[in-house]
Parts: sequence; structure tokens; C-alpha cells
Amino acid sequence: MVIPYIIVSIVFYIISALLVINPGWIKYILLKMVEKKLVMIYGILEIVTSLIILYFRKGAQYPLIPIIIGLLIFIDGIMYVVLSNQKNRLIYLLLQMQKGTVRKLSFVTLFAALALSFSGLPAYF
Repeated sequence: MVIPYIIVSIVFYIISALLVINPGWIKYILLKMVEKKLVMIYGILEIVTSLIILYFRKGAQYPLIPIIIGLLIFIDGIMYVVLSNQKNRLIYLLLQMQKGTVRKLSFVTLFAALALSFSGLPAYF
């Protein structure tokens, strides 16, 4: 079943593109997320995303890749939920980063999207 990997990969591609095109927009979203105390909701979304990735790992051509990406996203989601006050400080550090640094960090998201989409392809591709 590759549909969930395609959907998650598309979301990662969009986030990567937004980070490259306009890092200020992502910073604006992060600032509003901290101001309105929505950090925990973001953590819950990450946990749900990671569980979807881990659930459909058996349909992947290379199941180790979704396991690694899913576990990393799950741990990050748990950190957002449990340590929401400390995460606010980390988000403020991200907000102070230069645009070039944020663009460089977008390649991590792009790599995760590429790895996830290629691992979800059937063996005959």
C-alpha cells in the first residue's frame, strides 16, 4: 500500500518547497503556533503521521526507511507533547535563524520525502 507514503511525501515536498521559497512564511506559522499555544496539537499531528508511516511499512519495498523516518517523527511528536514549554524555546531559536540556514534545513525534509516516496514504490519500478 503506497498511497499513505505518497500523501505524506507530498506534504513533506510542500513543506520543503515553502522553506526554500519563503522561510519567513514558515517562521510566521511557528510564531503563531507558539503564541496561540498550539505546539501540542502539532505534536499530536506528528504522532498520527508517524503511526500512519509505521502501520503501512510492510507494503514498502525497503521497510527499514519508513521505520526510521516513522520513529524519528514519533519521537519528535512525543517531545512536542511532553516538553511543550521547552519546545517553545527551541522554536524561538529557529525563529532567530537566518533565512539561508532555514533553507539548508529544508533539505532534511526533502531527503525524508524522497526516501519515503522511493521506499514506498513497488518492486517492479
